[in-house]
Amino acid sequence: MLATGMAAAAKLSKDFGKDTRVHFTLGVLLASHRQYQESAYEFEKADALQPGDFDILHDLGEGLFIKRTTAESAGKPQSGFAFEA
Repeated sequence: MLATGMAAAAKLSKDFGKDTRVHFTLGVLLASHRQYQESAYEFEKADALQPGDFDILHDLGEGLFIKRTTAESAGKPQSGFAFEA
């Protein structure tokens, strides 16, 4: 079922390539299903179409942070941003 949903998300992303709302909504949907890499891709597309939007950047950052902390807790090698306190 997830594969079908991922295929549908990819098709929507392609078919509505210039629609910020579609990319943002797909990003939220994918993140809710823990598909953080795909979610970040959609948020990045939305940001390219509407640069600097707070909601887009917030959700992109949140997804990247969750992806990183989830991978850390699983002991996997990291990629992406390094957060320091």
